[in-house]
Amino acid sequence: MAHRPKSKTGKAERASFFGAKIAASRQHEGEEPAQDGGDPGPQEHSFSPRSSPTQSAEDQPLTVRGMRSLMSEFSDTIQKNMQLQIQAMTADLQKDIQDIGTRTAQMESKMDEYAEAHNSLADKLQEFEVSLEAHRLKLADIEDRARRNNLRFRGIPETVTNDELHNYLSDMFQCLVPEIHPDQLIIDRAHRLRRPKHLPQTAERDVIARIHFFHAKDKLMRVSRNSGMPKEYSTIKIFADLSADTLQFRKSMSPITSILREHNLSYRWGFPAKLLVSHQGAIHSITNTKQGIQKMGDWGLPTPTPEPAKTTAMPRKSPEWTVK
Repeated sequence: MAHRPKSKTGKAERASFFGAKIAASRQHEGEEPAQDGGDPGPQEHSFSPRSSPTQSAEDQPLTVRGMRSLMSEFSDTIQKNMQLQIQAMTADLQKDIQDIGTRTAQMESKMDEYAEAHNSLADKLQEFEVSLEAHRLKLADIEDRARRNNLRFRGIPETVTNDELHNYLSDMFQCLVPEIHPDQLIIDRAHRLRRPKHLPQTAERDVIARIHFFHAKDKLMRVSRNSGMPKEYSTIKIFADLSADTLQFRKSMSPITSILREHNLSYRWGFPAKLLVSHQGAIHSITNTKQGIQKMGDWGLPTPTPEPAKTTAMPRKSPEWTVK
């Protein structure tokens, strides 16, 4: 297997570099004068005899003093280069840190503006929520007032057609309140409602009827609730016709009304949607479950489990930065 000749270029360059450094070192050192005017003796710490005058500086042997001078020069050069590089890197880092600080200050200033604008929107949203709730209650009250003369009947057989509803209801009213003259039991209109999806197809649809006189409607409700229905109409139940919001409110108040019934406290429903409770000769108005639970505690009654607190859709933000 043939061997490739080694390249002499790198060796020649290193020899030239070190030769120049050695020659400069020797010129700097010079020759020491001889004792008593004699010939100069051999130099201390030399590795070889003094070279002849005709020998070039590159071929002269390297002395310990020259080596020390050369190493000192290398060390100074490396140290200077490292200091220059460190200074340049430090300057770059200081500039980057200053730029980051400037950008951070700008971001904090912008965040303060955004937090202030966000909090302003959050406050407005809370005001709109309160206003919306008030309008919702007002609309529910208007709807309930429009339905105040209506009665909802559940359990009327499907064999009774729409054309027969008026006569069927008139006969039932005469059985419930015979003391009221038929002229006071006028039915303005009556019709069946849609069957809810969760009920089977065989279930009877509810019937809505509007009674012309409110006092007659109110008497029918009280008699059916207190005395019960006649035997021939025992499967029929009578309810007030209320809006969906009012029904939802009454459903949310069911834990409180159950406690009131257990302790024989009378109550009734008011409008707009509220619960009127009679306690120690006074009428107390309850408009929400939180207020009802507080009343129960004040009266020494068991308190139901409170509902989870509602969180606003847009909470306020603090302009201060926090680290989690």
